[in-house]
Amino acid sequence: MSDVARWVIDMLARAVGEEPARRAVEEVLTQLGRSPEALDRRGALEVLETLAQRPGLVGTSALFAKSRIYLA
Repeated sequence: MSDVARWVIDMLARAVGEEPARRAVEEVLTQLGRSPEALDRRGALEVLETLAQRPGLVGTSALFAKSRIYLA
């Protein structure tokens, strides 16, 4: 898993926990046809955009994580 993928999971895990965050990210990576080993900043934004469409805490957390990428 790339450092960027790990960062996305860590950002979401702060709100929803490690395992739900990992499952959500892996599900979206599969849906988008992306590899967690090759995830870059652009791919992370795509993953977070997709997750941000979900209702609840995962979607809200993805919005905040997305803003962190833009500010970095």
